[in-house]
Amino acid sequence: AFTSAANNIAGTEDANGEDDVFVRDVTARTTKRITSDLKAFQPAIRGDGAQVAYAAELGDSDIRKDIFVNSASNPSGTGSLVSGCTPCSDLTDRPAVVPSISNDGKVAFQSAARFDPAVRSDQVWVTSGPVPASKDSSETSFADTVAEFASISGNGNFVSFSTAYWFN
Repeated sequence: AFTSAANNIAGTEDANGEDDVFVRDVTARTTKRITSDLKAFQPAIRGDGAQVAYAAELGDSDIRKDIFVNSASNPSGTGSLVSGCTPCSDLTDRPAVVPSISNDGKVAFQSAARFDPAVRSDQVWVTSGPVPASKDSSETSFADTVAEFASISGNGNFVSFSTAYWFN
C-alpha cells in the first residue's frame, strides 16, 4: 500500500490533487485505488492483503485526522471510520495517525483524543474498544507520557510502541 497525489495511477483520473491510497498486487502486476477525494496518508495493509488501514482528513463532522479501514479488493467510498469516539470531548485538535492492522482486522493507532478521560497525551489505542494498549490503569502518571508508533502483531494479540514511560 502507498499514497500518491498523481492523477494517472490505476487507470482512473483523479483531479483533486490530494493524496490517495493505492494497493499494488505484485503478483498480478495491478494497482487499485483504495480512496478518492480524501487527503489520505500512512497506509498499512493487512498481512493477507484483504484490508488497508489509513489516516485521512475526512469522514466525520470534525476537521481532525481519523483512521479508516477499507477493503483492498472492493473498496467503498471513504471506508469505515475506526477512530471515531462519540462520547469523547475536545477532539478537533487531536488527530489519529500511524495505523497498523492485524490479520483479524484489529487496528492500532496513535491519538491524544479523549477515549479515556485520564489520558492527556498521545497514546496507542486498539480498535476493539478503543482500549488503551499503552496505558497502565494503575499508573496515573502515565497519562502525561507519550506513547506512539504502534505496530500490532499479525494475530492481533500484541502491540509494540515507543514511549519514555518506565514500566515496572
